[in-house]
Amino acid sequence: MAAYDPNNPNSGLTARQFAALISNLVTLRYGRGDELQADQLGVRFMADAGYDPRTIVQVMEILSRADGPGMTSEFFSTHLNPNNRIEHILEAIQTLYPNGVPDGLKS
Repeated sequence: MAAYDPNNPNSGLTARQFAALISNLVTLRYGRGDELQADQLGVRFMADAGYDPRTIVQVMEILSRADGPGMTSEFFSTHLNPNNRIEHILEAIQTLYPNGVPDGLKS
């Protein structure tokens, strides 16, 4: 990294960009954790309301297809990859229904 030059207005640009990147990465951790918690709560709330929580997986599959092959790397994204969210949603469903989702829930 080049030294800071007070006579060059662009010399601090790299440092500012680096600081912004670090700030974004720290912030992403909290947003993603919140997103996983929202998915877990969504599974529970849907089941409590009489809906089949497996339909959330179908929504994530639609989002995954919509992202397409050129999607942003999850490392730099504000959201988890839908496929990773599916894994967590299925775990939440398994925790809520260890013997399988009961019949009769609305889809």
